[in-house]
Amino acid sequence: MGFFGGNKKEAQNQAIAANSAAVPETPSSARATVEMDIFNDPAGAARVCQPLTAQLGDSFALSMLYQVFNAHNIAHPHLTIRAFRDGGYLVKGEGDLFSWNTAKFLS
Repeated sequence: MGFFGGNKKEAQNQAIAANSAAVPETPSSARATVEMDIFNDPAGAARVCQPLTAQLGDSFALSMLYQVFNAHNIAHPHLTIRAFRDGGYLVKGEGDLFSWNTAKFLS
């Protein structure tokens, strides 16, 4: 292990790689659009989206979250992720990983 914890970055990269294998491919013809209103009811939207990401674990890369949202036909995945971040529903953890702030929407 290096002086600055070089193995920590390697562990994060391994977690991201493991999570990418967990996102199943869904044919576009089999996908249904998830209905939610991210701007008028962000807590409700978070309650809808958070269970969809269970296979990613407690911490995940935003790129993995994007893939899950895209697989579930979440409208405008980039804007949805940004709204969740801006609203405090997604919080930054170590490195490039994020997690749900469930206290904000599951209370």
